[in-house]
Amino acid sequence: MKNFIDPVKELRDDVNLKSNHKLNNRLLISGENNVYDPPNKYDSIINKEKVEEEFVIAEALKNGATDDGQIVKWAYDQNVGTTIISSIKKMLRSMKCRSKVGCAHKHDRMSFINVMTSCVSKTSGCSFLQYDLSRYYDTWKKNRDEQYSDSIGHKVIVEGKISKIKEVSRFKNDKFIHIHLFDTKLRAKDLAKAENVKYTRDLWVEIPKNRMVEFDMSSHFCLEDTIAVTGKIGFHNYFGDYWLGDVAHMETIKRRGGVPAVRY
Repeated sequence: MKNFIDPVKELRDDVNLKSNHKLNNRLLISGENNVYDPPNKYDSIINKEKVEEEFVIAEALKNGATDDGQIVKWAYDQNVGTTIISSIKKMLRSMKCRSKVGCAHKHDRMSFINVMTSCVSKTSGCSFLQYDLSRYYDTWKKNRDEQYSDSIGHKVIVEGKISKIKEVSRFKNDKFIHIHLFDTKLRAKDLAKAENVKYTRDLWVEIPKNRMVEFDMSSHFCLEDTIAVTGKIGFHNYFGDYWLGDVAHMETIKRRGGVPAVRY
């Protein structure tokens, strides 16, 4: 009888043994379709292509990726085939929650970054995840630590483009504005030289609404605007990621004039 290879065990062995190994033809993008030979019993659970895709995801994370977009970009940079990249995109947003109560995501599809920041950080070991990539959390968290942990508690200036704006209420009159900045640049407030700029991926900003209204009166912040925000970096335990708080100053660097940030 032919000895078949367990594709999940094979993946884990590859990830452990190839931490310093560049992605190469081992990924089967050159047509070596006989490397993995799973038995039929695996066909409905995980197939050869899934194993290849997870290997790419693991390698991208080991090379510093922190979210879905960076994983896909790394795959493109490595000339991974478009078919596999298409499957990777679907895989990264295919995770679901099977819980009918007590889950903010309900049954909607979740992205990889959703799972890392919410399901793993807040509810470690969540048993309701369907198709779980949470085993990559330690690598993802290490990448985020390298971006922001040395700035915790320090006053910094962050520049970035506004990609999302949310108003949240925690108590009756306790309202906050959450701003998601994309393509961010970070530097310590007292080090203004260009060589001290650290390029990061993204960052959420939390500002009390009454404070945000004060800033908005002079600048009228909108979606797609590029702004500079002065505040302090901290790890937000509820959201499981680094955030900018204690905001002391905001200004617009480049105006695009999308949807207003504050509704009056």
